[in-house]
Amino acid sequence: MAKDWNAEIAKNEKALKKEPDNANNHYNYGWALIQSKAEELYKGELDAETKKLVEKAEKSLKKAIEIAPEHGRAHLMLGQLYRYTKRDEDAIEYARFAMGLPKDTNDWFAAAETVASSYMGLEKAAEALDVLEEIRKYYPNNAMILFKLGACYWAVGKLKEAERDLAHLLKVEPGHPQGNYMLPQVRKALEARNAPSPGVKGDAGASDMKGPAISPDQIQAKVAVLAQKLQKQVTEMTNSGLPPAEQQKRITKVQQDFNDELAALMKQP
Repeated sequence: MAKDWNAEIAKNEKALKKEPDNANNHYNYGWALIQSKAEELYKGELDAETKKLVEKAEKSLKKAIEIAPEHGRAHLMLGQLYRYTKRDEDAIEYARFAMGLPKDTNDWFAAAETVASSYMGLEKAAEALDVLEEIRKYYPNNAMILFKLGACYWAVGKLKEAERDLAHLLKVEPGHPQGNYMLPQVRKALEARNAPSPGVKGDAGASDMKGPAISPDQIQAKVAVLAQKLQKQVTEMTNSGLPPAEQQKRITKVQQDFNDELAALMKQP
């Protein structure tokens, strides 16, 4: 049976009016408002009604923090709200504070994941990796984290690390759609980077030999740019709440672009 969020909002609003100086009442009200429109927020579908709700929730959660500055869950909920409304800098600020919650709790995981995903939304893969590696210590087999590790290592050009984490992902979840797409692309990029230079046979010092068509550093830089494109779309998909089939549809163009651009890269004189 679906939860009656209107009743939950009304209940928390009543408690808030009764005890307006209670930080938990402000938190509970903001939480209920957000949960009542969770699907719309995950998909980024902010119509006029949802925008008004977001404003109310933000105000209530900030009030909770004003009353109780150490309220970790209010910081977490506000960070998640900012993430879903594409205010990534603010999301990082509040969710990072919530990372002070105990590390053996779901709240800590949610806070850390929010920080990492917000960095990915800002296309700051290196900063995201710092947080993702911290999460890995406590959740070494979490499929979502392994996928984001692979995407971020690909984005910064660390292809061997990307291959390692994506291979681990597919051991944990063999049917992971994005992992099954990304791992072959990473391996293709590794092969391209490690391939012998075209035309260099026999005596590499012969004066009439041409140098490499393109250097490994150039290939790595190009792969990093392409991976940034995919990483951004992955973050959007993660927040979208769309079914796997629709997610796969959305990365089809990125996949084709990667294949075409990598092929063109290797053909350059």
